[in-house]
Amino acid sequence: MALGREAGELPPTRRSAYHSAMPRVLHVIDAETSLDMLRQLDALVGRGDTIASIGPPPPPQRFALPVVEVHRPMGLAVLTARRMEDLARGAEIVHSWSPLAHDVSAIVAKLFVSAHVMSYPAMPIAKAGSAVLREFREPQRQITVPTEFARGQLIAEGFAADRVHVLPPCAPASHLPGPPADGTDRNVRVAVLGEMVRGAGHRRAAWAHAIVRQVTDGVELVYPGGGPCEPRVRFFAETTGYGAEIHFVGDSSPLSAVLGGADLAVFLPERDTGVGDLVTALGAGVPVVASRRGEIVECTGGEEAAVLCEPGSPREAAAGMLRLAEDADLRAHLGARGRAIAGERFAPEAVRERLGELYVAAVRQSGR
Repeated sequence: MALGREAGELPPTRRSAYHSAMPRVLHVIDAETSLDMLRQLDALVGRGDTIASIGPPPPPQRFALPVVEVHRPMGLAVLTARRMEDLARGAEIVHSWSPLAHDVSAIVAKLFVSAHVMSYPAMPIAKAGSAVLREFREPQRQITVPTEFARGQLIAEGFAADRVHVLPPCAPASHLPGPPADGTDRNVRVAVLGEMVRGAGHRRAAWAHAIVRQVTDGVELVYPGGGPCEPRVRFFAETTGYGAEIHFVGDSSPLSAVLGGADLAVFLPERDTGVGDLVTALGAGVPVVASRRGEIVECTGGEEAAVLCEPGSPREAAAGMLRLAEDADLRAHLGARGRAIAGERFAPEAVRERLGELYVAAVRQSGR
């Protein structure tokens, strides 16, 4: 694909309402960019920004905005970065959204662009975090994470406080009708949140469902989306004996549609994997059973908008699922509180404003 700016500019119908004086941004992704980060970019990309992919872009069912594909000669970041000179021309910031994009964008920032913003869906794992820390003396490099919990972890690891920022996930406004109010003639439908990656708890959800089914009938699981661990999750789900009640809908139904038909959701990560789906469920007014982890406690206000359980415990997750399945009043209360929290803290307009402030500060701090 040609590397001219026209190939990657957003059509007017997909541009945000950023003020025309905002810095122009070159966004960089790749085929392995997490679903959390792709959805965040989709919600926040600005008017006049360009999106480039290192190698083939994500499939259109995961990310539908126009993307410029950049060849990666011999897999070398420095050669890839030099191929992006035309794309970087006129941009003041390069914003990278995945580990591979971070490597290439760091070189692009040094060669062509004023500042570099790196976004992570959660606290980087130790190996990745250490690699970032070694090069963190560069004044133009800024990091965003979705929660204060993750920011505190990075600062404790030695990251400078003025280089680490919270960019909350967006909770899109939801006007979905939701499941039927009576619930007497249909099964309880449970949406399993999160991309299927290691440690995200999708097998634990199937295990918890099997425990619930020992107590009551009429509870089904729905897995939207997919991920690299999907084959293992499918195999495990079949071994529980309730595979007929567990539905993998892939990309045939977007998360919003799955949540619109869900009575409750489960989000059971055993490590930091991102909180985008959780925040989306809160915005949709869907009550959640979730792991009691720092980033989840922060997003849900403790148990204001969720039933929390010990990470890695199918028994506690099953107890939470059963509690919500049998208590319509509790579901309504938690759903309403979740929608309120999402409107207060995760509204797209507020997150865009926060990102705009970060961009302006990053350009100023870079000193170019």
